[in-house]
Formats: sequence, C-alpha cells, structure tokens
Amino acid sequence: MAFFRVPGDERPVKIYIFRQAENDSYDVATVIEGVGTGIYSVNYENVGGSQDKEVIVSWQISGDDHTLGVYSLDDVEGIELLWVDSYTRFRLSDLDNDLERELVVLSLQTGEEDASRADFYDYDGAALALKSTAPLSTGINEIKSVRSGNLAGGSPALFVTSSFRDVPDQVVDILSVREGTLTNITLNTATLRSEETVRTYRRHRQRHRPGRGHGGAPARPGPQGQRRERRFLASGVAAVRQPRAAPPGPHHLPQRHRRLVFRRAQ
Repeated sequence: MAFFRVPGDERPVKIYIFRQAENDSYDVATVIEGVGTGIYSVNYENVGGSQDKEVIVSWQISGDDHTLGVYSLDDVEGIELLWVDSYTRFRLSDLDNDLERELVVLSLQTGEEDASRADFYDYDGAALALKSTAPLSTGINEIKSVRSGNLAGGSPALFVTSSFRDVPDQVVDILSVREGTLTNITLNTATLRSEETVRTYRRHRQRHRPGRGHGGAPARPGPQGQRRERRFLASGVAAVRQPRAAPPGPHHLPQRHRRLVFRRAQ
C-alpha cells in the first residue's frame, strides 16, 4: 500500500494497493481515490463481516473539515462500504454484543442548528448501513475524548466527553445500544443535556503572596521601593541588603580560640 498526491487531478489523493506477483514483483491491484488536501488517518479494522480487514480513511478537506470512507479489500477490489461527507470523530466498538464491531460517527454542530449527534453504522451484508442516531448534549463546542467501556451491569457503552462554549464545565454523554437502537442514556429530555454527568470546573485564581509576583517570582519594586533603591545606589551601598549575621559564639571559633574564651570566662 502506498499513498500519493497528484496535483491538478479531480481526486488528487490516492491510495495504491499492490499485490505480490509470482516473480516477487508487485502489481497494482486497485486504487482508492479521495478528495481534499491529504490523508488525515488510515485504520485497518474488521467491520465488514469477512476475515479480511477493511481500510478506514479520513480524508482531510481543509483545516478541521474531514470526510470518512470505508473500503473493503475482498479480492483486492477496493469496494466502498461507506462514505460520510463530514464528521468530527469516529469509534469502532461492539455495542450490541454480536462479536462484531460497529462504527459510531460523531458529528459536532455548533451553529444555529446545535444538533450534535452520534450515528450508528452496522454491516448489513453489502455495506455499512445507518441503523440509528443518538443526540449529544446541546451547547457543546468541542468533543474532548471518546472511550469504550462497560456500564455497571456489564453492557458495552461509549463515553463521550465534551466541553461547553459558555462555561468551563465538561459533560459526559454515555451511548449504549438498547433494543438495537443507539441511545444516549444520560440525556435529560427536558434540558437536552446529560445533567447528571456534568463535571463542574472552577477557574482557579492564584493566591498572591505579599512581596512576590505571579508564580512565586519576586515582585517588581513599587515607587517607594524604587526611591529606596536609588538612595542605596547613590550612597554606594548595595541595593540588596543581606540579613544581619548573628555574632559568632564560641562554637564558631577555631579550637585554639575556644580555649582562650573558656579560660577568660573562668
């Protein structure tokens, strides 16, 4: 497998798949073509129900805009199983306990629609078909992470952590398959947010220590300190005064001087 970009072509980003010939050479078996400026990621996963892995390609259109394609390599033909025009993240996980992983595609909508969602795709024998859609919490502006796990009863689930655009809080939407349908089991239907799984974060204000700057650095002297510093410099005294040392006791003196001190004290 090799990746190329052909400027000026209608579909400039290409993935060449080679097959080994009998004489130890390689022939081009198929070419997968995509649009955009490059390839953001390539994953090899088994989502088509066959023994061979499929190729999941994230095509980068521009910036954070990506499209998603899933291709089967059965008989090295490069059959397209799925095409998603725009998405934010995706995750492969066995959510219905059929020992086959399904594809969940997350799409973030931050405009007037504000309808972020999770699309649940499963293989139907010919392609990856959209089975159901679950809404995510409204008001989110970034999907931080997507993790696979299990609920308390052992059912598989996806834990989607997102941040809000108006407050520093984060919310965790928990997605699980119920009776064959992907469901946001934490979503409050009244507020359209997963209220019970909101993590509240307070903005921490660093305590100010007198005479110290931010981060523990010494503060710059004020006008009074500046006048005192100029006075010290004018008189030839160092601007930074060292702490006055305590007068040395007998234990600070050399051994021969200690004897003299003790004799005089007697």
